[in-house]
This record gives sequence, structure tokens and C-alpha cells, in this order.
Amino acid sequence: MARSSISSTVSFLVMIMMILSMVVDARLLLASTGGLLGGTSPGGLFGNGNTGGTNLLGDSNTGGTNVLGDGNTGGTNVLGNYNTGGVNVLGDGNTGGINVVGDKNTGGINVLGDSNTGGINFVGNSNTGGVNMLGDNNTGGINVGGSTNTGGVNLLGDNNTGGINVGGSTNTGGVNLLGDNNTGGVNLLGDGNTGGVNALVDNNSGGLNVPKV
Repeated sequence: MARSSISSTVSFLVMIMMILSMVVDARLLLASTGGLLGGTSPGGLFGNGNTGGTNLLGDSNTGGTNVLGDGNTGGTNVLGNYNTGGVNVLGDGNTGGINVVGDKNTGGINVLGDSNTGGINFVGNSNTGGVNMLGDNNTGGINVGGSTNTGGVNLLGDNNTGGINVGGSTNTGGVNLLGDNNTGGVNLLGDGNTGGVNALVDNNSGGLNVPKV
């Protein structure tokens, strides 16, 4: 009877040690591969091709954090493709900075815009610097709803290369308000102002020009 009790005790201890050994082996396996139900995933969860960082349901993550995205090599990628740095959310071709639903962001902050290489871009295209909101081809300064702004402040105007342009076209300097072809000075609702102050008249080339009463 005593011998049977000892045998049962030994069998129980052996079973416990086997279970502990299996647990240790499983933990070592997970520690060495880091993957859970993922293919070729040394650090991922349900993802494929993860070689570093955290990968959740994404493919080809080589670093950083990847959630449901493809081609993430660094930074944080959520539902985006080809993120190589910074933070990418639902965007493609992000190589730096913060990209939200935009394409080809290489720096700065890009929201719903394309081809942003610097500064802040909101729903605009081809922003290479400064602040661009709802505008295209902004290369510097502040552009709101305008096209081809290369410097200064442009609001709903086109072809502004310097100074302040509001609702006007072809402003290259000074202040232009709802006028065209202003190259200097102050232009208000007039065309062809090249200098001085122009209000509601055309072809002012200098001095003060206002409509006659």
C-alpha cells in the first residue's frame, strides 16, 4: 500500500514537471520567434513578413508599428502603404513627418493632400513649403485656396509670387486685393498696377490713382 502511494506520488510529480517543461518550451518558442499565428513573423501578431517592431494584421513590416498596412519600414503605419518613417494613416508613399489620407508626403504635416514635401499641407497639392490649405502649387509662404503661390500670403488668388494677394491674379509684390497684374504697391479692385496706390482703376503705374468723381 505504501509502495503504491509512493508510485502515485512520483507519477504525479513527473506529470507536473512535464507540464512545466512544456510551458517553458512554449514560452521560449514565443520569445525566440515573437509571432502569434503570423507567417514569417519574428515580432508580429496575425501579420506576414514582420522582421521587427509590432505588426498587427499587416504585411512586410520591418520596423516600428504596423496596423493593417503594407510596406512599413519605420515609424507608425495605420492602414497605409509604403510608410518608411514618421506617422502614416490611410496614406501612401509617406517617408517622413505626419501623413493622413495623403499621398507622397516626404516631410512636415500632410492631411488629405498630395505631393507634400515640407511645411503643412491641408487638402492641397504640390506643397513644398510653408502652409498650404485647399490650394495647389504652393512653394512658400501661406496659401489658402489659391494656385501657384511661391511666396508671401495668397488667399483665393492665382500666380502670387510675393507680398499679399487676396482674390487677385498675377500679384508679384506689394498688396493686391481682387485685382489683376499687380507688381508693386497697393492694388484695390484694379488691373495693371505696377506701383503706388491703385483703387478701382486700371493701368496705374505710379503715385495715387483713384476713380474721378
